[in-house]
Amino acid sequence: MAILRMLLFLLLMSAEWTVRKFEKAIEVSKIKLTLRQQLVLSYVIVVLVPVLLVGLTLTNGMRKLAWEQTVQEAAESVWRVKRQVTDAMRAAIAISNRFFIDRDLESILDRNYESTWEVVSAYRGYLEFDLYPETSSEIAMIRAYSENPTILENWRIMRVSEGVQGADWYQEAIFKKGKMSWRFITFPEMKKSFYTLTRVVSGINPVGVLTISLNPVFLNHILLQESFETLLIDENGVIISASDQGLVGQEADKTIFEPILAERNGPNRVYYRDTWYEVISDTVSLEDTHARLHVVSLFPVTEIMSSTNRASRLGLMIIAISLAVSLLLIFVLSRLLTERIRLLSERTHRVAAGDLDCSLLIDGEDEIGKLSQDLNEMVQSIRTLYSQKEQLEIKQRDIRFNMLANQINPHFLFNVLETIRMKAVSRGETEIAGVVQRLGKLFRRNLELGQAPIPLMVELDTVISYLEIQSFRFGDRLNYSLDISEEVQDCLILPLIIQPLVENAVIHGMRDKLENGLVTIRVYVDENNLRIAVDDNGIGMDSQQLQRVRDSLVNPPNGDDRIGLRNVYERIRLYYGSDADLTINSTLSKGTTVEIIIPWSGV
Repeated sequence: MAILRMLLFLLLMSAEWTVRKFEKAIEVSKIKLTLRQQLVLSYVIVVLVPVLLVGLTLTNGMRKLAWEQTVQEAAESVWRVKRQVTDAMRAAIAISNRFFIDRDLESILDRNYESTWEVVSAYRGYLEFDLYPETSSEIAMIRAYSENPTILENWRIMRVSEGVQGADWYQEAIFKKGKMSWRFITFPEMKKSFYTLTRVVSGINPVGVLTISLNPVFLNHILLQESFETLLIDENGVIISASDQGLVGQEADKTIFEPILAERNGPNRVYYRDTWYEVISDTVSLEDTHARLHVVSLFPVTEIMSSTNRASRLGLMIIAISLAVSLLLIFVLSRLLTERIRLLSERTHRVAAGDLDCSLLIDGEDEIGKLSQDLNEMVQSIRTLYSQKEQLEIKQRDIRFNMLANQINPHFLFNVLETIRMKAVSRGETEIAGVVQRLGKLFRRNLELGQAPIPLMVELDTVISYLEIQSFRFGDRLNYSLDISEEVQDCLILPLIIQPLVENAVIHGMRDKLENGLVTIRVYVDENNLRIAVDDNGIGMDSQQLQRVRDSLVNPPNGDDRIGLRNVYERIRLYYGSDADLTINSTLSKGTTVEIIIPWSGV
């Protein structure tokens, strides 16, 4: 989990760093780098650099983790050895407690014997010293030393010789008066050394010294179970057991023992036997005996690092091979890609230079192939447009000629209408003169209008002129009214979008209306829309006829005579967009309402 978290963190940091570098690289690529160079640069920045950074960091992290795991294993090894050695020492302590108050042993050691047979009989009845070594693998032997001159030696009960009496361990046991001590003792008669617990056998007065020696084979077996070299060193610096049996009984090297005395349990790096070791130690300390036995684990730095270095070299080699192969593939793929793009670019330049007969088709069904197909179709469309443009220019020249020829017609019509109006005035026909004047005004306004929006009141002035002319025709059968909101009077609208609606209401709505016909024009703002409604109280339409009229706005049938409505609908949709609409509502024998809805911006 630690490696995964570290790897995720490194990837995020590398990604952030790569993005910054890639942004700079994009700015650099503006210095006219080819597409192939940009691909290689992108690979280096996006793939090569992050992989190297992550690979190197991960390799170092793995080395560090391997080292930490080794230290952890060594620490666990020390703990296991400490636990087993402690158990063995506690077993020896328990046995010593048993013999410390053993009245039978006290009697054997304190008794004055008259004969050899009496001694042998006493020894034969006391078998406790043989029992424990046979049942407890951690105990090598148990002895009792006595200064009684009448006893006999049998390797279990021993007479105190001058050498034993002067030994430090014996004097210490006597001095401590029943308290336990641990010493690495050499027994001359056996020519062997044991890590041994000593204490007096005490009744009212001490009658001897008890020694309980730990089994060196048992201790060595504990150490050999561990994968690291392990030492057991007593408080005097003597090696009592070791993975290497040749070290037992020797004094520990100062480079190893001094950090232990300073209570630096490690890991401590020391130079020992011509190489560097990491040393981890712990102390077995029993309150009952005040003994301090040090468990020391050593592992060579070079061996641990060599294995991690081999793994690092293998990882780096795999990364290098992968990057080399991927770089080769990038070169090959970029060449295949850029070659097709280069070919398409050359042909596009030819088209840009005016060669419209050049084919832009490139083999392949990928994006480049589809792009070449689209570009080729575009060139064909350009050729078609050029042909149509030439034909249109010819037609425009003909139309321009006809317009110049007919330019005099509007002036002729205005002069004729003005002559009629003046004639009517001279004869007192003021009503006819007014109608003619409005007709001339309406005709002139329609000729002057373009496609640009005009003020609403100008459009309404044109509509009023049309209604006045129709009132002259229909008389009392046609009336009209205006309901214009003040906030919309200065707004701009497309020209000739109200007049067709009014004309449609007069022609179709009032066709069979004999009296009291009324056309109402309402202009107001509702929410975010400008609404222009034309109402009439004419004959109206049934539902089927109304649906046909609505459908004709989008799909006009052949011979449809409602060109004005469809023209208005298409113009507002083209100019104002899909938010603009034209609605038609009607009730038979009651009338019809046609309403224009266009977006309102407050202008």
